[in-house]
Amino acid sequence: MSKKFEKGEGMVDEGLVDLVEKTAEFRGEDTVARGFIIKALEKIDSGEIDVVKYPLGCPSLKDVYKLALIIKAEENIDVSKTAQ
Repeated sequence: MSKKFEKGEGMVDEGLVDLVEKTAEFRGEDTVARGFIIKALEKIDSGEIDVVKYPLGCPSLKDVYKLALIIKAEENIDVSKTAQ
C-alpha cells in the first residue's frame, strides 16, 4: 500500500503522484513539479474540479497532469503580475 502525506487540506496518495509523473515521462511530456500534481489531486478530491475517473474511482492520470499544468500556468501568471 502506498503511503499518503498531508499537503494543504487533505491527504494525497504519494503512489498516485508517482504514477502521474511516470506516465507523463513515458508519454514524453514535460515534467511538472510534484507540488502542482498534489494541488491538482487536492482540487479533484475536494470536488472543486471534476475529471474523468476510472471504474474504481481513481482520476485519469492524464487529466491530473493537464490540471497540474493549468495550475502551474495560473501560478506563474500570478507571480509575474506581482513582480511588475
